[in-house]
Amino acid sequence: MGKTSPKIIVTIATFIILWSFKSSLFAGDFKELRVYDYRDTKKLVMLVQKAAKLISLQGDEAFTSFKEQKEKWTFAGCYLYVYNRKGVNLFHGGYPNLVGKNLINFTDSHGKKGVQMLIRESDNANNPHGWIHYLWRSPGALDYTWKSSCNFMVKKPDGGTVFIGSGIDSPQPEREFFRIIVNAASDLLKKKGQKALPLLKSPASRYAILDSKVFISDMKGNSIIPLGIDLEIDQNMFEYKDLTGRHPVKELALKLESSDNGWVVMLNKGRIGGNPIKKTIYGRNSSMDGKKVIVGAICKLPRPAWMNSNQF
Repeated sequence: MGKTSPKIIVTIATFIILWSFKSSLFAGDFKELRVYDYRDTKKLVMLVQKAAKLISLQGDEAFTSFKEQKEKWTFAGCYLYVYNRKGVNLFHGGYPNLVGKNLINFTDSHGKKGVQMLIRESDNANNPHGWIHYLWRSPGALDYTWKSSCNFMVKKPDGGTVFIGSGIDSPQPEREFFRIIVNAASDLLKKKGQKALPLLKSPASRYAILDSKVFISDMKGNSIIPLGIDLEIDQNMFEYKDLTGRHPVKELALKLESSDNGWVVMLNKGRIGGNPIKKTIYGRNSSMDGKKVIVGAICKLPRPAWMNSNQF
């Protein structure tokens, strides 16, 4: 048997090393992405992860790749942006003229400070993909729409830190988004008690996303922050019924008797003449000034095929 060429051995060894590196880089990605229901959300997270890795290897030189290989670093209107810790924009795939500007105080029409949020959420263990939600007008658009952005904090080879992200316009409401805000609201409520309520109610806070917000009730269903419009009247959430006649908030409370958190599915009315909408409530046990409460939020679910029937 002849000897194997040294060149072939080196080629094989190089391939194994590169494959091992790639496998270690993405080993946890697929498991992490299982929390998402929608394909575009998963694609966005993978795009930002890939860009973050390039910055960690090349530093600022990665920005040239983002600019010159645009087709590789964009999809369906999603583009990359990069900020430093002071809020100065270093790269922007949507508005290049923002590069060099300090946007630390950028505020949307709800009062949300987007750049401050992305810096904070990029280092939040409860929010592993750094999700933030705000109103934004994309290039060429006339109106402002909700945008959900994934963000990562990255250490460059020179030791500097930057924050890279990308967002989806008019995003689908992922259940993970609502898990994040409910858990964060619960933590705040435990720390600050009733003093947290004004912030939890504010449309400018991180606890109000995609035209939804957290709700709070006591253990008997009495509203502290209501499900919908705050009419400033006494309301009992346990009395709420969905289209099937079930009491979803009451069902949630029963689940929370044996678990710290839980999900309940319900069927809501759609628009006039439209089909019913399948939604879910995520809730968890919490406390406010020593008293037990329930914190939750409602999220629309992906539409199953059977709901497309003309009988609805």
